[in-house]
Amino acid sequence: MDSFYQKLVDGFDVNVLVVGDSIGEGAGASDADHMWSTLLQNEINESFGVLVNLTNVSMGVMHHMLGMLGLWH
Repeated sequence: MDSFYQKLVDGFDVNVLVVGDSIGEGAGASDADHMWSTLLQNEINESFGVLVNLTNVSMGVMHHMLGMLGLWH
């Protein structure tokens, strides 16, 4: 099995899973194009010319707390 980097070098499309906190979720970004995960996806795409299928399951503390209280759907 090839490593993630080797797949990039060989030109294979990749899947990326981002699991993080509010920064991973996009807190502080001026818009969706400037979210950390979007910047990562774009950088990999531009550097290696591959399709990046990105799934972001990051959850900031506010959503976590609201979820615990049953107030977030």
